[in-house]
Amino acid sequence: MKSRSRFPLFVGLGLAALAFYFLGVRPRLRANAELEARAKELGHPAVNVVVVQRAQAANDLRLPASLQALEEAPVYARTNGYLSQLLADLGDHVKAGQPLAIIEAPELDQELNQTRAALEQARANLGLARSSAVRWQDLGQKNAVAQQEVDEKNSALASREADVHAAEANVSRLEQLKQYQTISAPFKRRVPLVLGSQSR
Repeated sequence: MKSRSRFPLFVGLGLAALAFYFLGVRPRLRANAELEARAKELGHPAVNVVVVQRAQAANDLRLPASLQALEEAPVYARTNGYLSQLLADLGDHVKAGQPLAIIEAPELDQELNQTRAALEQARANLGLARSSAVRWQDLGQKNAVAQQEVDEKNSALASREADVHAAEANVSRLEQLKQYQTISAPFKRRVPLVLGSQSR
């Protein structure tokens, strides 16, 4: 009788052990095996990443201040005209000799053209005075004309030569002014440069 009463107990314990194995232990073993297989496939450990951010200051301190350049260089044009091109902006770093702006000066161009025409006219007058002086000197050597007239022709030649030199100097002056239509940076090193305007 006792062996029969123990049989259902053993059967119940066996069924409970089987149920515990199939419902509790086996799924865990299978899950652990799958997890190990996935970890081997990935080959990298999982790492949590957090983006670093600056924390808010407990006390925000604001003080009045001003920003000023160490070196400031106002650049002025040496010729009058209109600004046609601005090649550097305010606060740009520039090299020595770099063009900053180009000035358009139509009055200067017109004056230069007139001066060049006056130079050509003076050269033409010089040629005429030279040929006249040579002819009058030949006539003076032959005593065909008075020496006073020969001296007057030589003086006229010298005057025409002076006119040519004056016209050449004027053309040269205006050509130099025309070169100033391009404003260039005057420094040998890189510095912030601010373009200025000059009242004339």
